[in-house]
Amino acid sequence: MRTGIIIFDVGEQDWRIWIGQEEYEAYIGMNVEIRIQNRYYKTIFQQDYNDWFVTMEDECHSHYKV
Repeated sequence: MRTGIIIFDVGEQDWRIWIGQEEYEAYIGMNVEIRIQNRYYKTIFQQDYNDWFVTMEDECHSHYKV
């Protein structure tokens, strides 16, 4: 597993993932692991109109706005 950060690019109105010095585009349907309080959760990056959010695996009713 590689560690990185997710950043919103205001100019492009898009999310970017930075791992080290490399930039990657985040896209709808992308699988991402998110760490919350030292636990890793498998999530899916999604978009509804202009709102981006992740859906956590095995949490059919939980949506977290990014």
